[in-house]
Amino acid sequence: MSSVCGRHNYLEFTTNSKSGQFFFFSHDGKYLIKSVSVPERRFLSKILPSYYRHMVDNKHSRMCRFCGLHRVEFPNKKKMRFVIMESVFDVAMADRVYDLKGSTAGRISTPQNRIKRGYVMKDQDIKDLGDVLNLGRVRKRAFLDQLTKDAQLMNELNIMDYSLLLGIVEEKALKVEMRDGSIVYKYIDVDHHEMVDYEEAERLKEK
Repeated sequence: MSSVCGRHNYLEFTTNSKSGQFFFFSHDGKYLIKSVSVPERRFLSKILPSYYRHMVDNKHSRMCRFCGLHRVEFPNKKKMRFVIMESVFDVAMADRVYDLKGSTAGRISTPQNRIKRGYVMKDQDIKDLGDVLNLGRVRKRAFLDQLTKDAQLMNELNIMDYSLLLGIVEEKALKVEMRDGSIVYKYIDVDHHEMVDYEEAERLKEK
């Protein structure tokens, strides 16, 4: 509750979506707040039982994790509906972010947007920039199996418009001078947002 309530300001999320809906992060980046239309609200309510069972049975699902569906009414009687979702990752920590749909038709950003930090790029961009995922044999199989299960559920629910949000963080070593004058190099642990030494960074990569 402390993430989305209180006196903190929300952080605007730069998106290439054409839906016209607003997107905001909570101040700590843990949650995403998105406005929804009445048809979207009805559809989400309809699929909730199937969605819930899938998320319980697939703890490593790559689907959005919805935390709540809400409605507020303003003094002028205008109503606004929105969902709160867990943030997939801290976009501010990513060097590049892609929204991948599996098609390159019209899926390219302008050169001006490509250089904006935090801007969500598209399928043709990842091809042009040469980013490649190296997951290893075991992780690749587990990743593809889970994507298949997620896609099967969306197919059963007649959901066509879905994509994979991918964030890439370049491994960077930061030079840190200790109190005794010695020098150590620290790496970013993306999952826990903290700095770790080289041995710990290598151990985390093997998980």
